Amino acid sequence: MSFSLNSLITKILWLQVFYIIVASTTTTGEEYPDFPEPLTKANFNESLSKGLHIVEFYSPYCSHCKHLEPIWKETWKQFQKESHKLNIYFNQVNCIESGDLCHEENIEAFPTIRLYNKDGVIKTYPSNGERSVAGFLKFAKNEAKNPDNFDE
Repeated sequence: MSFSLNSLITKILWLQVFYIIVASTTTTGEEYPDFPEPLTKANFNESLSKGLHIVEFYSPYCSHCKHLEPIWKETWKQFQKESHKLNIYFNQVNCIESGDLCHEENIEAFPTIRLYNKDGVIKTYPSNGERSVAGFLKFAKNEAKNPDNFDE
């Protein structure tokens, strides 16, 4: 099988055009401009010192995490107004960039989703829990109403 130089150049040009089209339509997070940066070891305890927090521990290389990303961001977006009223917030930790923190928190799989108060972990999101916007919102609202999650 032989290729002519013109045929090869044409294919390369078409691949470049295809790449430009795909890159211009890929989501970049612009639809969530205020989405918070992942927590790190430096700000984890301080960030979780007030209220309740639902924290997703993830790896940017994990296919399950990549699938969950738009759902997590949409949940965060839809819950913004209520989060302040109910004193419960959605956060993330990138376990590749903050491996020491994930090790301290005994993260063994990605994504791991946990509920925290100022004293630490309260519970892990149920393994049979629906990983959807509706499922996460229901979990957040139920946990915000649970008096056992707060100090006396």
